[in-house]
Amino acid sequence: MKNIKLALVLLLSASAAHAETVYVTDNLNLSLRSEPNNDAKVVKLVATGTPLIVVGEKNKAGFTRVKLSNGIEGYIQTRQIQKEPPAREQMESLNKTIKSLQAENLGLKAELKSGERFDYTRNNVREIIGNRA
Repeated sequence: MKNIKLALVLLLSASAAHAETVYVTDNLNLSLRSEPNNDAKVVKLVATGTPLIVVGEKNKAGFTRVKLSNGIEGYIQTRQIQKEPPAREQMESLNKTIKSLQAENLGLKAELKSGERFDYTRNNVREIIGNRA
């Protein structure tokens, strides 16, 4: 009996060690349809983040008429569109900004470490801030 319990504990701990966490992808293709309903013909699959131009207001069926940059028009479910870029694109943009600011910070630290002196009068501070804006 003791051996069975030990084997069971080892078996359970081994399966837990092989478990991994996965996530649902945000890389989706949405249907652009010829008519404002789910049974209408799919004109094109539109990838997450594709910019769309609204050419018609939301209708009672929950669809909005849109146009792609190449001129293709169709209907997409209103709940699948938003006014701001997807979170992934926003995050990529913010990461670029962070890297740029970190590089600037390193440069400023190097200047300070080299012993250069700065005259932080009001006019110089305005000039420094204005150059970075």
